[in-house]
Amino acid sequence: MKYLIISVMIGLLMSACHSGKKEIKAFYANNGQALVQEQDAGGIGVRASYLPVQWERMLGRENPDAAGEMTFKLNVALPASSREESRKMQAVSVDTLFWLVVGSDTLAAQFTQRIPNGSTSSAEYLTTFKRAVPAGTAVLYFVMNDWMYTHHKLVFPFQVAHINSIDSLSSRL
Repeated sequence: MKYLIISVMIGLLMSACHSGKKEIKAFYANNGQALVQEQDAGGIGVRASYLPVQWERMLGRENPDAAGEMTFKLNVALPASSREESRKMQAVSVDTLFWLVVGSDTLAAQFTQRIPNGSTSSAEYLTTFKRAVPAGTAVLYFVMNDWMYTHHKLVFPFQVAHINSIDSLSSRL
């Protein structure tokens, strides 16, 4: 009897996690463009993605500061003509590339790193900001002041309501 109760509890827990993942997939299916945005800058494709507050936990890592942070991933798809230049710039500091504009405040990144993906056809960056979104803020802007690839200022608007929704869903997993 004891094992039956434990089995039922484990089954319920697993189904709850499974339904949470279904909710996240449904949210991305309906609101994906609000959390993953793409721009073309001079023939170079740039994609910015908001990573939910519990993204590290989904990878099996614990981050006790996750609730106080906002993380974005940026992918730069390089054309064949720019790939050799990309190899030369790998050692360049990237801490000045990214900003987060929230209301009238501009926040510098707390942490930025290039993700070593082994590809010469793309560059990926992970950048984390302090979560400082005042009540009533509808949109925040993830900004890349790109002086390495496109020589453009790229601005990606993210709806705070969508960010709060996906964070709430990811926290339930």
